[in-house]
Amino acid sequence: MFTAHRLWVNGELIASAGTVGKNRDVMHPQYLPQVALFSSEPGENEIVIQVSNFNHRSGGILESIVLGSENQILNMRYQRIAFEFLLFGSLVMMGLYHIILFYYRKVNRSLLFLACSAYS
Repeated sequence: MFTAHRLWVNGELIASAGTVGKNRDVMHPQYLPQVALFSSEPGENEIVIQVSNFNHRSGGILESIVLGSENQILNMRYQRIAFEFLLFGSLVMMGLYHIILFYYRKVNRSLLFLACSAYS
């Protein structure tokens, strides 16, 4: 969630970011990625989420809420982080490759533009 939110599970506040409000003057946004872990009780469990958005163009709950064991949730998070590092490393390597090619062939300026586009 890109804006202010509060998350309660069974009446207990387990995650929050920013200040949730009914108008722009009261609400203060905060982007705070977090994983909220809780123990479910036997029977029904109540999950309440308050979200307010007066600042960001795409506020609210942007992704599906995933429920699972602590190990499942943390493994999913670590896999996503590892994929993002892999993607970032690939872009850095492509940029460096084109910079090295441009160093040896300064006549071909398109290599420099490709290097810059890998970093943007």
